[in-house]
Amino acid sequence: MAEGFFRKYAPKGYETSSAGTVPISQINPIAVEVMKEGGIDISNQNLKI
Repeated sequence: MAEGFFRKYAPKGYETSSAGTVPISQINPIAVEVMKEGGIDISNQNLKI
C-alpha cells in the first residue's frame, strides 16, 4: 500500500522498487480493494520474493 501511495504522490523523477517488510507471493486482495476505492491500482505491483 505504501508503494502505491508513493507512486501516486511522489514528485516527478522519484522511483520505488519495492515495499513492505516481509516478502510475499501475492498482494492481499483486501489491500487491492481498499486502494482501488482511493483511486490507486496496486493489483499489478511487482512482488519481490
